[in-house]
Amino acid sequence: MRWSQCAKFIVLTTTTLTCYILLYYASKSVTQGPSINWINQQIFDNSPNCSIEFKGPNIQGINRQHIEKISHCLIEFKDLIIKSRYVHLPSNFRDRCNMDDTEMSTLIFVQSTPSKRDRRDAIRTTWTNPKNSLSIRNNLTRVFFIIGNGESITKDLYREMATHDDLIVIDLEDTYKNLVYKTAVTLQTASIFCSSSFVMKVDEDVVFHIDRMYERVLNGNSVDAAIYCLVWPASFPFRNPSSHWYVSEYKFAGSIYPPFCSGPSYVMTKIAAKRILEAASRFRVMEAEDVLFTGLIPQSIGINRTHQNGYLDKVVDWCMFDVISIHNISIKDFLHYWNALQAKC
Repeated sequence: MRWSQCAKFIVLTTTTLTCYILLYYASKSVTQGPSINWINQQIFDNSPNCSIEFKGPNIQGINRQHIEKISHCLIEFKDLIIKSRYVHLPSNFRDRCNMDDTEMSTLIFVQSTPSKRDRRDAIRTTWTNPKNSLSIRNNLTRVFFIIGNGESITKDLYREMATHDDLIVIDLEDTYKNLVYKTAVTLQTASIFCSSSFVMKVDEDVVFHIDRMYERVLNGNSVDAAIYCLVWPASFPFRNPSSHWYVSEYKFAGSIYPPFCSGPSYVMTKIAAKRILEAASRFRVMEAEDVLFTGLIPQSIGINRTHQNGYLDKVVDWCMFDVISIHNISIKDFLHYWNALQAKC
C-alpha cells in the first residue's frame, strides 16, 4: 500500500512539474521566419540554444548545393522567445569571425537595410577600406553588414553577396520596430558564433574612424565586461504613444533610465555581449533597443558604460582631429565627412 501511494505521489509530482514547464513556455510568444541556407553546422555546435535540421533547396538565385541545413537559434526575453534564423552568411564565416581574442581584435557589425546598397558601398570605400585603416590591414578588425528581410531579398542583393561576401542576412522584416531583435541577433552572432576581444555595433549612416577608436578607446582598456560609447547619463522615457520612442510603463516602470549608450555606434567587450544576452530573459522587449541592451540589462548585472569623447550625435563644422564617430550623415555628404574626419588641423 505504501509503494502504491509513493508511486501515485511521483506521478502527481511529475505531472505538475510538466504542466508548470508547459505553462511557462506557453506564456511566451515565439517569433520565427521561413528558413536558412548555407549554414555550416559547426558554427552552431557549441550553442545549446541552436538546433539543426535538413531541408531541400527552395530558394531561387542562390547556389543550391549549399541549401541543406536550417538553424533555429533561440534568444529568450521575459515576454517572448525569438527564433532567429540566418538566411545567408559570408563564405568561411566561422574562420573569418573567429579572431585571436588576445590581440585586441574587433568585430564590427554594421546594421544596414536591404535597399541601401549605396550606403554600404560608401562605407566599403571609406572607413572600412583596408587602404584607410591600419587595423583592418593588420587583421585586427573585420567588418560585416547585417540586414533583415530574409528570403524576400532581391536579385540585386544576391549580386552584392557574390561581389563583396560581407553580408549577413537574417530572417526578419527590416523595420525600426524590429531593431531590438536585429540587435539581439547581432549580439548572439558576436558572442556565441564568433571570437574577438571587442564587438562593435554601428548604424549605416555613421562615418567612423576605426584606427582612432583603437588609439583612444581600446588601447590600454580591459577586455573584461565593459561598454565604451557616448553615454546619456539621465534620460526620461517617452510616455506619449504617438512618439517614435514610446515606452510603456509595462515595459519600463521607472521615471528615469539608467545611463545608456547613444545607439548609432558603441563598442563592448565580447564578455559584456555574452552576459547581456544571457541576462535578456529577465527583461521585456522594448523598441528602445539602445536603452535595453546598453542601459537596463548592463545596469542590472554590473557592466560599466564608460563615456568616451569623440562620438558625435550630429554634424559639426569645426576641426575633427579628435572625433571618432559622426552620426546622421546623408549619402551625398558621406565622402565629405570621411575626408573631414581624416584631415589634420
